[in-house]
Amino acid sequence: TRADLNKLPVRTFLATMIAHLEGLLSDVIEQLHPDDSWLELIPDDRKRIEGRYNRKRNDDIEITKMGCTDIEHKFSIIKNDHQIQKILGIEDSEVGFKAVAGLRNRLFHVRPVIVKTSGVLDLADVVDRIETWIKKLTATTELPV
Repeated sequence: TRADLNKLPVRTFLATMIAHLEGLLSDVIEQLHPDDSWLELIPDDRKRIEGRYNRKRNDDIEITKMGCTDIEHKFSIIKNDHQIQKILGIEDSEVGFKAVAGLRNRLFHVRPVIVKTSGVLDLADVVDRIETWIKKLTATTELPV
């Protein structure tokens, strides 16, 4: 039933998928843009990310600057990186990114995954998109630098 899609096992599965996607995106971004050069692709967010990084380092937390980004930062980087867009097989990423980020926010802020019956199809589309991106990123074992 539609209500089952809002229960913990499904939410856990979806959150794990998104976390896996986010980790793969981080790996690809860092591989293609070493030494935090990816920060140049998101100048408007650079100060916020570096502030998070410095606060965490001051608290003796070992973290990278990429570890201080959220999924929306990663999507902003990809919007400015045609090579990663090509890996993901996307041209107009805006719709897909918004849908994935929206699902992520509903999951992690404990809001319903779906509310209406039409949301089942929307959820299926987002899950398909996430699975496709994970497969493409996983298949990308040797990236040209």
